[in-house]
Amino acid sequence: MKQFDLFICMMLCSLFAFSQFETSKGKNKSEQEIEKQYENFKKTFDKELGDGDQDKNIDEQDTKFVLHLPPAELPACMLSFDNLNITDPLFVFGISDPGLDTALAMEQARIRALGLLSLFSGANVQNITDVYSNEIGFDEIVGKFTSFSKVESTISYNLSHLKIYEQTFTEYGEAIVIAGIDNSGINTMDIKGQVMADYFLSEEGEYDDLFVYSTYNFELDLRDKHSSAFSCHNTRKSILISSTHNSVELDFDYGRFKYYFPQEITISDDELLNYSYTDLSDGLWNAYLSGILRQIEMVEKNTSEIKRMGDQYSGKFQNLSREISNIQLNFEQAAIFIKDNTLFVKLNVKRRAKP
Repeated sequence: MKQFDLFICMMLCSLFAFSQFETSKGKNKSEQEIEKQYENFKKTFDKELGDGDQDKNIDEQDTKFVLHLPPAELPACMLSFDNLNITDPLFVFGISDPGLDTALAMEQARIRALGLLSLFSGANVQNITDVYSNEIGFDEIVGKFTSFSKVESTISYNLSHLKIYEQTFTEYGEAIVIAGIDNSGINTMDIKGQVMADYFLSEEGEYDDLFVYSTYNFELDLRDKHSSAFSCHNTRKSILISSTHNSVELDFDYGRFKYYFPQEITISDDELLNYSYTDLSDGLWNAYLSGILRQIEMVEKNTSEIKRMGDQYSGKFQNLSREISNIQLNFEQAAIFIKDNTLFVKLNVKRRAKP
């Protein structure tokens, strides 16, 4: 019994947290612990799935000034693709950061589109999920979870292979491209780079005051010297975003962004279960990327291994389980809409045989 309690305590030390910052100066003790726990869980993921590389420590940064902005209307072509003559189901939205120079914004949007297209065309998806449940009453059980997913793909294309169906700008200066791949004359055996994304979720709090923290990263490196990186860390009180283009850190505009489409879409409650959703207050790309990664994380896992431990303590049941998966997936952009400044994203997911 005591050994199990010790096991639970040790495992929980690696759960439920990631790096965060507050809108006030400095970090309190609990926030520092959360940052350490995120790093510990990353190490656990790498150990379980055989990846020895470790992420860099997340730098503390000063809080950005928040500016409220008027709502921006998004182009109708993002809702309906009928007028774009898209014949290939493989297409994505490439979106830049707000407030950039127009040429830089368009280049960033295209590079991000290229990275997503590579992931959509075939990615290796690894996940480790820990779930802890504890019986707290006669018929009441409280549970918490931590999940870490890594999504990787090689890039067999360059920017000249992009097929641009539509390109435009928002009122916030964000470039938007709807892009696919022109496969004519492409030698896909010529690997030109790699794209990697990861997504971390951790449930924190007690009983009726639970909150899910998240952190996610998107990195793309092309051999022709183009590179792009984006990371976001969400806490209960604040958000920290870092964006680089060709290894140059960009000054991200922390506005309270608002978006809407020219027409509303009504979705049934049952159909909404197939969507992931993200608040749009911190930019269109941030919400779109988060929605995509959440969709990938929601995919039913092809479990390769389950580790489980359970016991009773003081007459109450406790359980800790770890689920590990490693699968190959393809994706298609299925639907997107906005309601109350929340972006809803849906992907079609296809499993493919692992080479």
